[in-house]
This record gives sequence, structure tokens and C-alpha cells, in this order.
Amino acid sequence: MKTIEELFNEVMSDKSLRTELIKAIKAGKQEEFFKAHGCNATTQEALAFVKPKIASGELTIPDDLMEKLIWG
Repeated sequence: MKTIEELFNEVMSDKSLRTELIKAIKAGKQEEFFKAHGCNATTQEALAFVKPKIASGELTIPDDLMEKLIWG
């Protein structure tokens, strides 16, 4: 199984995967996306991984997507 970091790196280097992930988040199916790509991370684990990246400015996520991740 991939770690959330490994999947994150794949998503960041592949535009089609980014598009697929955005669609999954909007549909509230990000964990299904993770599993389909070999990662069994939960939404909470993914958020714990990306929040420091967002805080440092390394990653930007539109507010509506972040809100969808946090509140569902």
C-alpha cells in the first residue's frame, strides 16, 4: 500500500490524477479515490498531511475544496 505522501506526490505530478481527486473531493468520495490508487489513508490522515503544506505555502487548495474535505 502507498502512503498518503506517495499518493500526494503522484497526484502533484499528474494533471489527470489531480482532476480525478478534485472530482472525488467534490463528491465526498476522496477515500474511495485513495483506495482506488493503492492508499488506505482516511480523510483525517490526508488532512493531517496537507495542512502543514498549506500553512507553509507549499500547497494551495481552493477554500471550497478544503471546506468540503473538513466538513464533508
